[in-house]
Amino acid sequence: MRILPSKKVGPKGEGRDNMMEVVPKRTMKWKRGDKVTIVVPKARTLIGKHFCDAFGIRRTYRVKLDDYGSAVWNLCDGKRTVKEIGDGLKERFGKKVEPIYERLAIFIGALKREGLIRFV
Repeated sequence: MRILPSKKVGPKGEGRDNMMEVVPKRTMKWKRGDKVTIVVPKARTLIGKHFCDAFGIRRTYRVKLDDYGSAVWNLCDGKRTVKEIGDGLKERFGKKVEPIYERLAIFIGALKREGLIRFV
């Protein structure tokens, strides 16, 4: 079964065409607790940071994850493949996470698009 993305995933993912084989790694700071809160910068350029400072805008925003998202985030350690992460979720949550691989591929894809993870 082919899961998104069907194209190559990047310079370090050359030749990989199956999402289950990629290894995601977190790139943002986060706060641990019952549920994970990711701290995301609003502006990533120097000009953007100065703009935030000039207008009194916070430089970051927070993304609060639910139980499932927090579990995925904690497993994105740069050592496990998406398949292994899915297996861990099935073991922890059981049938509540089905269809796991389709949902996980969409979530991992969203984290990648937002720059919260990278593939190693």
